[in-house]
Amino acid sequence: MPGNSSSFLYWAPDFDGWPNSWIGVKEDLDLSRKLLSCFIEFLQALYAKAIQKNSKNPLTSGFFRVQRF
Repeated sequence: MPGNSSSFLYWAPDFDGWPNSWIGVKEDLDLSRKLLSCFIEFLQALYAKAIQKNSKNPLTSGFFRVQRF
């Protein structure tokens, strides 16, 4: 489900499908979905900050900030 331009889903429209690509066995799917839900708030904040700075690639912008820590 693609998001609008104020949501990180704008650049990660397949976000909800990520757990399916992580599973090794079927039992991993529930854990993967729970893990993914932990990233939502962080990714949204990262995206919003990047948008404020007029970045063309919010993921790259956030990566360099996180890398400094």
